[in-house]
Amino acid sequence: MATGSFMSHNYSSSQSEVPRDHYNGAQRINPENRVGSSFRIIPEQYFSGIENIDDFLENIDHNLAYYEIPAQLACTYLKGHLKGRALDWFEVLGYRVIEDKTTDYAHLKQALSEQFPVVRNRSELETRFYSSSQRRDQQPSDFIYELLKIHKILKLEMSEEKLIDHVVSRLEPQILDYVEVRHPRNTANLLQIVDKYEERFIHRQIRGLFSDQPGLTHVVYHEIDTGDKGPVVSRPYKYDRVKQGIIDYHIDKMLRDGTICPINSPYASPVVLTRKNNDLPPDSPRRIVSRSIIGN
Repeated sequence: MATGSFMSHNYSSSQSEVPRDHYNGAQRINPENRVGSSFRIIPEQYFSGIENIDDFLENIDHNLAYYEIPAQLACTYLKGHLKGRALDWFEVLGYRVIEDKTTDYAHLKQALSEQFPVVRNRSELETRFYSSSQRRDQQPSDFIYELLKIHKILKLEMSEEKLIDHVVSRLEPQILDYVEVRHPRNTANLLQIVDKYEERFIHRQIRGLFSDQPGLTHVVYHEIDTGDKGPVVSRPYKYDRVKQGIIDYHIDKMLRDGTICPINSPYASPVVLTRKNNDLPPDSPRRIVSRSIIGN
């Protein structure tokens, strides 16, 4: 009886251990949890176009070697780890780089790296994008272009509607109210609205400058001391304010862009657009600028 009991107990123990051994064996051949002398799990990484492309490709290379994936399946394995914008890019353009089965994986990695370059100062750009606001001395168009450029570099997954709301909410109150009531539909429309605002704002500034004599241009009385001889005097001229405003707008724009700069010289008198005595056409704005003394 004792022997039978022992044999029965032994048999039961063997039966109960079979499933556990079978389960452990399954774990050993599972490529996700490869077991040897050291237990190890390689995490799966996916790339949507935002993550660091170098880290992603390095992870893919390690997985290909660790799981012993054949070279002809490397591109398929990599594609299986793309998502979002990166997967869209592959579906439209990426497959074209796959031609030679022996080198297609290398070509695909290179194409991905070129399409989604690593942003080294990503944290700094993200801080500027989410925290910055238009400065009082900053043109609204310059501020908007800066945010749109950062958004493009970071490739943020943000709808155009949310992007517009994000940008507009960070404008100065005066321009913010002007833009909001016009309901920009997209970024191009937003820039058009801001350009119109800047044009009107600059014209208002021009109308307010040097308006000491109604009906005359904004050029004030100017006198150049020539020493012993009498002074050279330029007086305001009557002229169409609208035309003068257009000219001054472009001159002001060139000054802001750094194309030209004024010189602080007593011999640099103001120049205005005026009709010649012989009824020839007036000087062009280009002639006016070239006649102005441009210096440091």
